[in-house]
Amino acid sequence: HFEREIRDLFLRIALKYNTGLAEACEHEGLGVRDQLAYLGIYARPELYELSGDCIINTLSGTVNVAAVTPYGLALPSTAIDSILSMDLGNIQRVVFIENKTNYDEYILSERIPWELVVYHGGFLSPQKRKLFAKIAESISPDVDVFFWSDIDLGGFRMFSHLQCIIPGLL
Repeated sequence: HFEREIRDLFLRIALKYNTGLAEACEHEGLGVRDQLAYLGIYARPELYELSGDCIINTLSGTVNVAAVTPYGLALPSTAIDSILSMDLGNIQRVVFIENKTNYDEYILSERIPWELVVYHGGFLSPQKRKLFAKIAESISPDVDVFFWSDIDLGGFRMFSHLQCIIPGLL
């Protein structure tokens, strides 16, 4: 019912009164699903994938991402607010990868034990921004952070947004 009867009106009103959403739409050309995600409305939670020697401390306990090497794991967007801290003490390089195929190939064939690989996956929703900020807080200053994406307008926009969270991004 929401999709058929209410969604479009809801989004028109949201665009009128939520300047952040309006700016994101203007700069990113967000589709309907991304606009709703920006507002925290999901058909299902987003999944954020990462692989590497990373320990995530949550309200409920500790998750050791290295235990599922090389495959990594996926965190639902609904779990991000329960993350208290991340231990990246053994990490010497962080690589954010935009494209899912490249991410999958990289973690299965090229990943180095002392790096954290994060699937970026496009639009930077508020929950994904929170996760990336938690990663940024946990990175020591001597760690190199890279972004791998397509060389197109979308890739440059993602780089720019990620660089706002992680100023030392290469």
